[in-house]
Amino acid sequence: MEHVTDHRLTTDHIIDQEQDLQDWAQASTTTVPATGDPQATAAQAIVGADGLVVIVGPAGTGKTTTIARAVTELHRQQRPVVGLAPSGKAADVLATEAGCESFTLASFLQRHTDASRSSVWPAGTTVVLDEAAMTRTDDLHRLVTLVGENRWRLVAVGDPAQLGAVGRGGVFAHWAATVAHHELVSPRRFTEPWEAEARIALRAGDPKVAETYAAHHRLRTTHPALLAARIAREATADLASGLDIAITTKTADTARAINQAIQNARPSDLTEVVELADGTTARAGDRVATRRNRPDLTTTGGESVRNRHTWTIQAINADGALTIDHPARGSVVLPADYVASNVELGWAVTGYGNQGETVDIAYAILEPGTNRSDAYVALTRGRHANYAFIPDPTGTLDPAEHLAQTISHTPEHDSALATHRALVRTHLSHQQPEPVGRQRPATEPPARPAPPEHGPPALSL
Repeated sequence: MEHVTDHRLTTDHIIDQEQDLQDWAQASTTTVPATGDPQATAAQAIVGADGLVVIVGPAGTGKTTTIARAVTELHRQQRPVVGLAPSGKAADVLATEAGCESFTLASFLQRHTDASRSSVWPAGTTVVLDEAAMTRTDDLHRLVTLVGENRWRLVAVGDPAQLGAVGRGGVFAHWAATVAHHELVSPRRFTEPWEAEARIALRAGDPKVAETYAAHHRLRTTHPALLAARIAREATADLASGLDIAITTKTADTARAINQAIQNARPSDLTEVVELADGTTARAGDRVATRRNRPDLTTTGGESVRNRHTWTIQAINADGALTIDHPARGSVVLPADYVASNVELGWAVTGYGNQGETVDIAYAILEPGTNRSDAYVALTRGRHANYAFIPDPTGTLDPAEHLAQTISHTPEHDSALATHRALVRTHLSHQQPEPVGRQRPATEPPARPAPPEHGPPALSL
């Protein structure tokens, strides 16, 4: 009898689409040198001629620096380059830190939906896709189709151990496991050498690393009812000292509770408030997060308002509009209707809001449901220190044991093709040998399904 969890469901179209991407990737990559500085070698590959360059950049290993180094050389050679990312926040990082014209992947694909419009990027353009592990497979398929049609090059950069796509994904992780790729191995973000090493073990899911965090007093337990107030005390002290912080939660409810506790802990004699989309209120001086892209709202620094950007409120206007500011992006006025629908308090956010951030001090809330990817992202944002806070309703929890269990909980975001191949291997390994004297036909994996009658065409690159 088969257990229900033995079944994995997909469609011919999905397998066919992912197989097209896999075939193209294998035909478009070349061997990666085994020696040399990985960052320099990866930068050289970005400037090279391969149709696809895959770069795995674990947390804190300088992937943006690597991209920036290559972009500078591409510009020197007068070769066109464009940056893409699944989120506007990541696209802005590419634009400001890597120095290349950058767009969200969605907007880039949208401007190429009309087949009659020629692209403004000529043949030979290097397309850099950052946070590639977060890219939905349908979007990646469309991008690779455009790469082939326009004779561009694709550089896919990401970390399959961090948070995956919202929707069907996993192709970048499969590429990282099956095709030639560069891996940035030296952590450069962390002040403490032990934390740089712990990041490697955390990413690999080694449960013994929990004892390392415990030995350095980075694990703390507290009753769920006291969690928000405790985080607020520590966070407000850091903020008052001029430190930049990141607080990462699993759920929006926990983030909201912590945000309100921080708001209440900060001294203020202001009485004017504005209602926000998450059911909270805000006043001047509060940190807020915008939750919808608005390219028509442009800051004094020329930046668009993006989903998951954080800001400080400078003033509340009479009609409920907000004047907000960010040191790097400038200031902008958010209309009252946008504030009411798309603005939240922003000191604490869920994982997708903090992935890609680098701050001084990071707080990771390891609440129920947190998996390895969540913990890995949350515990690698801080340069100087990363702390884990664990809700403990009984007062008997061993924090190191809890962290070990958390990082043993691996999220399932493999591609359909990777899952299919794993199931085939498992099936073949469990088959019993035939009795001596009986001839057994050779066993082969199931044949690839025929292309579907409908859906996107196969890549012809």
